[in-house]
Amino acid sequence: MTVYGNTAAKAAIDAAIQSGRLSHAYLFYGEAGTGKRSMARLFAQSLLCEGEPVPCGACLPCRKLMAGVHPDVTVLDGSAAQIKVDDVRRCKIAAQVRPNESRYRLFEILETDHMTVEAANALLKLLEEPPAHAIFLLTVQNKDALPATVVSRCFAVPCTSLGMEDCVKALLEHCPDADGEAIRRAAKEANGNVGRAIALLTGSDKDATRFAAVCDALEQKRELPLLRAFYAYEKDGDAFLLACRALADRAADAAACKAGHRAGPLSQYTVGQLLQMEALFRQAEERLNNAANKSLTAAWLPAMLIRLCSGK
Repeated sequence: MTVYGNTAAKAAIDAAIQSGRLSHAYLFYGEAGTGKRSMARLFAQSLLCEGEPVPCGACLPCRKLMAGVHPDVTVLDGSAAQIKVDDVRRCKIAAQVRPNESRYRLFEILETDHMTVEAANALLKLLEEPPAHAIFLLTVQNKDALPATVVSRCFAVPCTSLGMEDCVKALLEHCPDADGEAIRRAAKEANGNVGRAIALLTGSDKDATRFAAVCDALEQKRELPLLRAFYAYEKDGDAFLLACRALADRAADAAACKAGHRAGPLSQYTVGQLLQMEALFRQAEERLNNAANKSLTAAWLPAMLIRLCSGK
């Protein structure tokens, strides 16, 4: 499989495999659309592959993994349904069984942001005393969504948006029939975020379109588009909650880039403004989690952001 960008993450994977010194747990983290799932799957494929070069994509283990039928791989996906304590307990039982066809029994636990507290506690116990043949590959948008004790037992691997050139290459592969200019526009609007760019390009993801509208309004500091963008979430609380969470992560990443003198999104804001922006999104997320009125929150949040953008 071809995975573009994320050279630091790929280097960490290569170093672990070549040295043979593997951690029992890896945590791939970064905002939605930055390739966390792809990196976790690339790692799993590299561990199971029997061909050359690794991963070859052609050997039987590679083909079984890509088809979702490898007997030594268990997948929990928090984007499909919230990960509950019984799900983790089933993983614990499966982890005690030796692998059928490979050296390792792998557990891909995806979108652990959507994991209950009880499930996180059960996962912690599993990571504290893992079987020697078990390797856990976790993904999360925000590391703070997991208990610090879980994070500390994982080798953390950051995943980031791609540069424009790599993003365009990835889009050409995923959307071969798309117009070249449309691909470049989608890559730019998504700031190198491949997942978001694909959704924008195909028009298949309403949430991605709404999210991009908010990001664009924030980048341009445009008040009316910002109000309109949040109004689109007024009757969709679940999507609004996820958007606030992703926007908070985006603001935090932007603040880190700004502080480290690196290129990143929202570069026209100061570090202080970006941290205030993150706090506003976290506050909105908390309000929505506490069953606050969606319409009031959809009006309150852009008003606060407009004040922030204007420096008032």
